[in-house]
Amino acid sequence: RAQRREDAAICLQKHVRGMLGRKVASQRHEEYVQRIHTLTSFAQQFFAATILQRAWRTCAKRRHLSAIIIQKTIRGQRARHAVFVKKAQQDERIRGLTSYARQFLAASVIQHAWKQHKRKVSAAITLQTQIRGLFARQL
Repeated sequence: RAQRREDAAICLQKHVRGMLGRKVASQRHEEYVQRIHTLTSFAQQFFAATILQRAWRTCAKRRHLSAIIIQKTIRGQRARHAVFVKKAQQDERIRGLTSYARQFLAASVIQHAWKQHKRKVSAAITLQTQIRGLFARQL
């Protein structure tokens, strides 16, 4: 009888320990699954945040570019209008001049253009001379 009781106690302990082991294993498995789920959720949220940030930056760039385009357009219109007004004022002033004054003004414009051309040619010749001298010294 004592042997049967001891065997029964051993069997009962074995089953209880197995049940407790399975319960602990199940809890560990649930913790593992929960950790994986949390990490996956975090990764998804992080990925979603980076996508949103990229979209926002793109939108901000477009807005910035749109503002630049609008500013460029307005400034261009203002500049063209200023040139138009200045040209109209010059035309009015020229109409009021005599024939001799118009010829004098035309000659002045031609002389000014010729002097600018001579300066550019002189600058180009000077630059070429300097570069050729530099190359000659390096050889």
